[in-house]
Amino acid sequence: MIEDVAQPMQTFFVPQMEQLGLRELEARHGSLSTIDAEVGEGILWAFSLAEDCLYTYNKVQVQSDINFIEFPENSICLSYMSRDSVLQIPCGLIAKRRWSDKNLVSFRMDGTPMECRIVQGEQCCAHSLVMLPSFFDRMEGLTDVERQQLFDFLSAADRTDLPSEIAPLFAQLVPALSLRASGNLYCAAKVNEILAAVVDATFSKAEGEEPSLAEDALIAQEAKHIIDRRFAEKLTTTQIAHELFVGRTYLCEAFHREFAMGLGEYIRERRMEEAALLLANTRGTISQIAHAVGYAHASSFVDAFGRHFGVSPARYRKGEGRWEEK
Repeated sequence: MIEDVAQPMQTFFVPQMEQLGLRELEARHGSLSTIDAEVGEGILWAFSLAEDCLYTYNKVQVQSDINFIEFPENSICLSYMSRDSVLQIPCGLIAKRRWSDKNLVSFRMDGTPMECRIVQGEQCCAHSLVMLPSFFDRMEGLTDVERQQLFDFLSAADRTDLPSEIAPLFAQLVPALSLRASGNLYCAAKVNEILAAVVDATFSKAEGEEPSLAEDALIAQEAKHIIDRRFAEKLTTTQIAHELFVGRTYLCEAFHREFAMGLGEYIRERRMEEAALLLANTRGTISQIAHAVGYAHASSFVDAFGRHFGVSPARYRKGEGRWEEK
């Protein structure tokens, strides 16, 4: 409930609740509310991790345009949000650039009221971590100079180098946690992971170091990991992009830069590798093997296998086209 959220942090979400007509629900951790069906559909969860640190998740779609005002205190906001949510941020707080379907942003709010507008049909979704200046003052293990560097790093309006590994961490912080007994512990642990990654990024930049992997390389590696584990599913590039909260075109370009091959090509290669092993080492039928490596129809599998190896699966099983080990 609202009273469970630290009072200094209530100004970051209670005005939204009131202006959008959100109805509060029972929750074990923080404040959980939903929008009235006549207005649209959506949910807002606010959970304070300290007197000066708040996590919020909101996902809202309205049936008609709505204007509202936010009343933020002087603070830093670190967010993982949809394009429509980014476009609500007033000019000057973040630099203009081409936004993806999902974006990592950070900016400083100076306490000035912010006029916002949700347009009918827009998909507004944001995971946000809001921190007052006192939160940085209390961070253990950092010197005063390092705390200031961290604050400045997150304040920059043109920040484009936030560590990409925090995106999937944000994505795991969902409203269902407000109902779980362990939800507060889980949320605190993920926020600490997010902060640790940001601290590392801050001081690698301050020391003039290049990050070990560029953001697109990290995304490509995550996509490869998904394929390696789940190539037997009906994976598509669009689905993988959605799971990684990036645009399909961006993902395909990043993957090609990292691995010098197309993402779809890699999916097919992994499936063919597994199919070859199954043909050589099991007695499964062609149809069974096709389904085992992600093909709904045996005919599609046979065509793909033939293009890849130059022989049919049946002939491959008999020994044709195999790499002869010596």
